[in-house]
Amino acid sequence: PMRVHALSGWLLISVAASASLVSTGAWAQVSEGDRRLRRQLLQYAHEAQSAGRVEEALALALRADQIDPTAGTRLIAARLRVQLGRYAEALSSAEQCLREVDHDTQTTAQNRRALRADCEAVRAQAAARVGALAVSVPAGAPDTLRVTINGGELRPPMYGIARAMDVGSVTVTATLPGAPPWSRQIAITAGREESVAAGTHERAPDRRSGADS
Repeated sequence: PMRVHALSGWLLISVAASASLVSTGAWAQVSEGDRRLRRQLLQYAHEAQSAGRVEEALALALRADQIDPTAGTRLIAARLRVQLGRYAEALSSAEQCLREVDHDTQTTAQNRRALRADCEAVRAQAAARVGALAVSVPAGAPDTLRVTINGGELRPPMYGIARAMDVGSVTVTATLPGAPPWSRQIAITAGREESVAAGTHERAPDRRSGADS
């Protein structure tokens, strides 16, 4: 089985340097009470992860991230999501980490480089285990059309845009008041992009992610 190095660098990120590793300028605006709570949450998350309670660890890390979102907490979330097999979410967290790491004002360039390398490694690990799905709608579709992927609503700005998806079966639905509901099961496989036109009987052929169309 794949070995996940979820503990690598954890103490550096969550305990010893939680107040100064990679923080945006907003850290100076966080109250001392919130800083203490954030450190405690990250400590509890580390203890939960060490005890095998990964879901709990992720929930605690995300609470800490809400207090002050940083590249460090994004990396923690990405690693925990990899452990849970939630590779699409892990990919998103790793990409957030990479977007934020260069905005650090609290740590050294050397630490930023190390953190960036860790984020890139997790991103690559997650990217290798996801597929992608693009859902389009018919031209001129009314505003009352509602499209969902596995029950989660797909907003109009995301129509036609490929998004990372975990491997497995995905249910795409389209509903319109006064019309019969439409539904399709799409099989997502690693390294492939699927495309479906919601509300029609058409389905575009799948293709390799990143391949020429």
